Order: sequence, then structure tokens, then C-alpha cells
Amino acid sequence: MKTKNLRQLYVLCGLGILMISCATRPDLYKDMELAVSRDDYEGGIAAIKAGQEAKKPVYPESNAISLRLDKGLLEHYAGNYYESAQDLAEAERLMEEAYTKSISEAAASYIVNDNTREYPGEDYEDIYISVFNALNYYHMGDIGGALVEIRKLTHSGGKLDTLSLKYENARKSAGTWLLEQLEKLGFTLNEALPQGETVNFTDSALARYLSVLFYLAERNYDSARIEHEMLLETFSGSPKIYYHSPPGFIPEMRNIPQGKARLHIIGFAGLSPIKEEGQFEQFFPFFRHIALQRPQFKLPMLVPRASQGTHNIRVSSSTGGGSIFLELIEDMGAVMAETFRARFGNIFFKTYIRTMLKYAAADIGARAAEKKTGALAAQIIALAAQKALYATESADVRMARFFPDKAYVGYMDLEPGIHNVTVDFGGGAIKEFNGLDVREGGLNLIQAVSLSGAPTGENNIRIISPPANYASETAQAAPAQTAQATSPAQTAPEAPPTEQAMQAVSLSEQTAPGKPRLLILRFTGAPESEDEKINSILSVQTTLNSEYEIVPLSREAIAFMLRPEYRSSPFIYTPVAAGIGRMLNADYVISGYLRPMGDRNLAVISIIHVESAAIVGGSYRMFGSLEELQNILPGMTDNLNAASKRSISGLPILAAESNAEGRHALIQLLLIDLTNTGKFIVRTSAASAAYVLRANGMNLEDRNALSVQILNAKNYDIFSGGNIYYNTFKNGMEQLPRLVIQLLD
Repeated sequence: MKTKNLRQLYVLCGLGILMISCATRPDLYKDMELAVSRDDYEGGIAAIKAGQEAKKPVYPESNAISLRLDKGLLEHYAGNYYESAQDLAEAERLMEEAYTKSISEAAASYIVNDNTREYPGEDYEDIYISVFNALNYYHMGDIGGALVEIRKLTHSGGKLDTLSLKYENARKSAGTWLLEQLEKLGFTLNEALPQGETVNFTDSALARYLSVLFYLAERNYDSARIEHEMLLETFSGSPKIYYHSPPGFIPEMRNIPQGKARLHIIGFAGLSPIKEEGQFEQFFPFFRHIALQRPQFKLPMLVPRASQGTHNIRVSSSTGGGSIFLELIEDMGAVMAETFRARFGNIFFKTYIRTMLKYAAADIGARAAEKKTGALAAQIIALAAQKALYATESADVRMARFFPDKAYVGYMDLEPGIHNVTVDFGGGAIKEFNGLDVREGGLNLIQAVSLSGAPTGENNIRIISPPANYASETAQAAPAQTAQATSPAQTAPEAPPTEQAMQAVSLSEQTAPGKPRLLILRFTGAPESEDEKINSILSVQTTLNSEYEIVPLSREAIAFMLRPEYRSSPFIYTPVAAGIGRMLNADYVISGYLRPMGDRNLAVISIIHVESAAIVGGSYRMFGSLEELQNILPGMTDNLNAASKRSISGLPILAAESNAEGRHALIQLLLIDLTNTGKFIVRTSAASAAYVLRANGMNLEDRNALSVQILNAKNYDIFSGGNIYYNTFKNGMEQLPRLVIQLLD
């Protein structure tokens, strides 16, 4: 029976190895992303079409859903609503087809890498297809069609209702047979695998808001009332998503003053998070050969983009009407992170099973070789298999790249008639709506989109009625871009500046010219009360305050750092840290983590250059109590300050082959020491790296061994190498300087 099981595993793993995955190359999208960064959506569409006409299309047939989504979204932003509706509907159809196919091919998905299969789309993509298609139908004058799209989300049994059921028992049903085969061979699995979490997102405030407007437009006042009540309840139902207060006007949004015409405004700002490849490891001690004991997992991670954050958007009516602030109704990036988290457990488990199968077959083959030809041949076979298996895996980072990060809403009550409205996102991104016919008793809705640029502040989006000469002054100050709309606007009394707005003005007035901006992130691995204390202690360090302008953490950044996956991270992941830095316009970011080491703790701090997303220096110390840490922090921050002063121009990028979560913590400290030599800057992502650090640890009878190589990232030729032997972690730390010398010799 065991022979039969072996044969089955060999066949499965052979199929998995032959199905070599093709990772998505981010540089393929540079032309369309450049156009989008300028809010040139027609240019983005042209870039997509040109990319598809190339010898190797940017979007292959297996990525048809991403093609339809990206093209459909850019068409929507450009005002090509009919074409957008067609592309988004096709993306939705392909998703339904892919989901049906995934059920029938569940077992096979555990054998081959996801990149070799058709991209099935993400849950959040399916959700927001309905939102944007509802807006497409509205702009085409079809309110009934718009309501059909919204009901796909809001009605019982719709997309949001079924979302939380999608991953129930997924692991049990799809992986049972594969688990049984491994167990029959004597292998056991780690039962502490990530599970698909319950989705903490069951309703969309943005969808409910649109539903209220569309029902009012149809004069279905009872349904509008019910949707309005559901909208008010949404904010208390998903606190992770709706960490902010509801827009202040929501309770009264159905009440329009007699004789007035209401203009509703939606502002979409920033680009949503992007997928990047993260590398993880797990120790499999039951494999005989050392080369196979630390398999590497490549998994997709959502990383913030520079345009994420809170935006100030000013909307002006040249025909009067006062001013308002648009308010955040939905953090779409948070929705994406929440729904992706539920699927991540399923992705991890499939990757774990697939890796186990491949490495199990390789280990069995190496054992057979050892019996026939000896231990040396077995080690060579195991090492060759490890390299081959590593090459067959890559994270599936396919996705729609052009969803907005946030949605803001507001309204203006205007005199019925023709109005000219300007939406100013800041940074020169201006959208004009001229000749809007704002009618009493009908739905007047405009939307403005700017995916470009960095966040412009902490306060809400402001809509201001300008002086008479505002239009001509604005036209001279910045080139305006005309956006299409089908309805006009009106204005509420001018709102007083919010407390956050006053703080933002105060901060800008106090900004010291010439000082680089430094953001200090909360430490990971620390209890919630302690990470806040450490952040406060760092923020008042004399060296940092004299050399940098300290950037305050925004509410959104704090909310992100309170997420369990961030708080429990045992390493510094540079793309995430740099992404948060870009959100808040920082030049440098300090990121750190704490790690228990017996009766002591290890504190590791790095300073990251935001533009290059690379660690430029760091420091680490052992400590016993928070008071002791407070005493050693000044010396550690002095080291960070000195590192940030060094020129990094021309320095090669060194990337760790894995993020060291599963490896010994010594590897992480080694990367800090190598950075401090001034010979490298370090990333935990291999993008654009010149060199790759590879490490292997062994547990010998009386001591531990750590072998390290620096490899050329292009051809993996060995650049340098070294090794150390140690008994305790402290002893290993003491030997790191010697290892650095070996690697740089």
C-alpha cells in the first residue's frame, strides 16, 4: 500500500514541478500606470490596447479578468460608460465561471501553482464591479439598471450575504485526500496553519448610499427609507472597515429644502493597495535532508501605495452656494484588505500542501539515492531538488490595479439652474463640471476621480464657493481637466474648519524648512500598551527632534498598525513600512520589532529610506524591561541618525532570499550589520536587487551552524560566503562581526 501511495505522490509532484509558474512582472504595467499617475485615463486605455497588441500580451488569456477590470475602470473614469459597463459585466461573468470551475477542480488547485491557472478575481473586485456598473448605468440615464447592480450587493442572498460563507470548510473539503496520503507515509502537518477568517464585512455604506439616491430618484420613498436605515446601521456593523464616523449629513440626507435642487458629489481618491510577493519559511524537521527542511513559501501580500491616505478635495461652484466638506464614506482599501485576509488562509493552506507534496517526493527520492549510492549523492540530489522546487513557485499577484482607495461624499443645496463646479484634489489635479443643469425634484449626481498624487492632509474634502474671479485665477494657476457628468450641483452653508484641519494648518505653519520628514511606526511583537509607549519615547528623542520633522501618525496608519497581521509580524517588511511613509509624505521611516529571547528581549530598529523602500541603517540590543529599553534607545537612535546621513547613491540593493520569519533571528541582525557597513542598502523584497543573501542553519550535536552566501541576483553566482558556529543566541550575536568580515572580504 505504501508503494502505491509513493507512486501517487510522485505523479502529483511531477505535475506540480512541470507546471512552472510565471510571475506577474510589475514593469509590464508601467506605461498605463504612468498615464494614470497623471489622471490621463484615455492614455491608460491606449496603453492597455498597445500592451495587448504586443508579441506577448501584458494580460495573457489566463488573466482575462484583470484585463476587463482594468480597462473597464479606466473607461469609467474617462466617461466611456457604455464600454465600461460591457467590460465590467464581462469580468463579472468570467468570475462566476471561474468560481464554478474552481469547485470542480478543487483538488487540482493544491497541486499546481495558482499562476498556471486562470485568475479567478478577488472578492472585493466582484463587490466593486457592481458599484461602478451601477454608476455606469446612472450616467447612461438608466436608474433601473443602476438599482439592479446595487441589489446584487444589498439584497438577501447577494454578494455580501454569501461572502462570509464562501470559505467555510474550504480546507476540509479540498485538502482531505492529499492530507491522508501524506499521513499514510508517516508525515504529519502543523495544525496551527492559518485558517480562512470570518469576513468582518457584511454591508457596504457606499452601496447603501447609492441605493438611497437611486430609490429617491425612482420616487420609491419606502424603499429609500429602509435603505437609509440600513446605511445608518452599516457603520456599527464593521468597525474594522468603518473606523471613522459616518458622514455628518447622512441622518438628514433625504430632507431637501423646498425650492432647492440638491447636487450630490462623490469623490474617489488615491489608488488601492497593490499585491506584492512575500516570502515565508517553515521548519519541516521530519524530512531527512537538511536542504529540504526549510521550504520557502511565496505568498501574495497587500501593500499600501503612495497615493493612499486622506485627501483634501475642494469643490467650488462659480455660481455661488457656500461651501461644504466632503466626508469619508468608505475606505475601499480597508474593504480589500479585510476580504483578502479571509482568502489568504486558503491561499496559504494550498501553498503549504503543494510545497509539502513536492518536498516529500524530493526527500523520498533522496532517501532512495542514499540507499543506492551513499549520503553525498543524496545530499546533491536534495540540494538540486530544493533549487528546482524553489523555481516552480511564485506568488500570484494578479489583480485589478486601478480601483480607488477611498470614497468621499457630500451634497450642496443650490438654486435650480445651470452651474459650473470645480473639484480640486490638490497638487494641480482639478476636474471641471461646466454647464450642469441642476434640477429640482430629480437626482443630480456628479463624481470626480483622481488616482494620482500623494495624500494632501488629515481633514475632510472641502467644497467651497469661490469669489467671482476664482475660475480665471484657477485656470492660470493650474491646467484644468474636464470630467464628464450628467447632473449638476448645489451648496450647503459653509462648514467651520474641523479640528483636524486646524491641526493640519498649525503643523504646516510650524514646519522647519530643510528638515527631512521622519515617521516613527509602532513596534511589532509588543503588547499594545507598550508599543504606544515605545513610539512616544522615540518621538521625544533629542537627536531625532533636532535632525528631523517628526510626522504624526494618522488615524488610518494607527488603524492599519492595530491589525493582528501587522502587530504579530516578527520582522521588518520594507515595502509596507515605506508604503505607510508615502501615505504620510515622509522621507524616512523608523520601524522596529521586539522578540522574546528567554528571560530577555531583543529590540531591532531600522531606518528606511521611503523613496527607495530600503533599509539604510539599523541597531539592535537585548533588554529586560521597558525601563531598560528606554535607557538604551538614545544610543540606538544616534546610530539611526548617522546611517541616514550617509549617501546611498549608487549603493547596490541586497535582498534576503526569505524574510527570515522561519529562519534564525541572527539572519535579521546580520542584514542590519551589513547595511551599517555602508556597502549595501537592504530590502526584504527582491525587486531590483543586485544581490541576494542566502542562509542555511543546522543543528549539530553540540552546537549550531549558520552558513551564509551572497549571490548575484541575475545569475545566482556566488559573490561571497561565510559561516559561524555558536552555542547560544548571545554567542551567535557576538560572532556576527566576524561573519560580516568574511562576507565582505
